[in-house]
Amino acid sequence: MRVMRFLLLPSVLLVGAASVWAQVPAVTGKIQTAFTQRYIDYVVGTGRLAEPGKVYIVHYTGYLKDGTKFDSTKDRGKPFGFEQGKKQVIAGWEAGFEGMHVGGKRRLMIPYQLGYGINGRGKIPPKAELIFDIELIDVRDSMPR
Repeated sequence: MRVMRFLLLPSVLLVGAASVWAQVPAVTGKIQTAFTQRYIDYVVGTGRLAEPGKVYIVHYTGYLKDGTKFDSTKDRGKPFGFEQGKKQVIAGWEAGFEGMHVGGKRRLMIPYQLGYGINGRGKIPPKAELIFDIELIDVRDSMPR
């Protein structure tokens, strides 16, 4: 009977976790950052490392916590580029690519404090936790012209 309880609880927890992450394929690791932002790598890249101060070329899809999609470079058919460390993007993105390599795919779960804050912005409501599926396409020394 004791063995049955030990087996049943983990099974219930796994089923619950599986439903939450059903859209994320082949999870390879879950990491908590110092900023209380979470991420999951579901494809580990093998290309150039995303170094601080470099230009990152990325594809992304952004969701609200309820699953509502608010933006996607894939829908537009054109990736987005930004220079890391220049505050061109939200704080969650500044830290969110750390340790990634080109070819990597990651899900970022960004608290409102590292997103658009207490006021929100555009389609993003106040205090919104954001979820981004990101793909690091390229790392460059400077912005393409």
